[in-house]
Amino acid sequence: MTAISRRMAALVVAALLAILTAGLPAAPAEATAVEVVNLGITSYRPQPDGPDDPAFQRLRRVDDYYATPRYQVFERDLVAQAEAAGLEIVSLERATGVFEGAFEPSASVDVRGDPDAVAALAVDLSRQYEQGSVLTFEAAPGGPDAFYLLAGVGERPLAIRRAVRLMTELGFLGGRFVDGRLEIGDPGATMAPQAAQLADALHAELEIQAGVLQFLDTASAAAEAA
Repeated sequence: MTAISRRMAALVVAALLAILTAGLPAAPAEATAVEVVNLGITSYRPQPDGPDDPAFQRLRRVDDYYATPRYQVFERDLVAQAEAAGLEIVSLERATGVFEGAFEPSASVDVRGDPDAVAALAVDLSRQYEQGSVLTFEAAPGGPDAFYLLAGVGERPLAIRRAVRLMTELGFLGGRFVDGRLEIGDPGATMAPQAAQLADALHAELEIQAGVLQFLDTASAAAEAA
């Protein structure tokens, strides 16, 4: 078959395919990726301003808090309210939060869904459990903020206390310890050099995630909703 004959045959085949497929529905477009937002959230509220025993702020007592009825109801409320809002709980990890040297039982929660709906869930639940604010982080390349993940810090109290001491020396106000990993939010992403120093001192592996970090004020949100 000559080159001209082959070209003609190809045109005929193309024309036949166009006729056969005319009117058929187009192939579905590739689904858009649904965002995952991380929440730093807690139900803990110590006396005298709340129902919880302040002893749970002691590092060796933090884990005991998760067996309390208040925390167990909080987890159930989180899952149920997320489901009602059409959101998916991807992971829920219990955490030891620290701010200016003070410890607090907390949770690190990954939620998949519309970021505005996730923020609304976080604010509603935090207000329900009498919290002043809640942290949200949405990873996004080129985002203005950063989240530093230091793997391999350890879970023993001695390792956590050493990490907190080094954090304070380097100017970090707080963070959270999750399953042997230290996580630190950095609004404005200004402390990457200090995060590298901290990782080096702790012999930890450092991962830096760019994104959008927010501390949502639940009291202001309540006033706006009123």
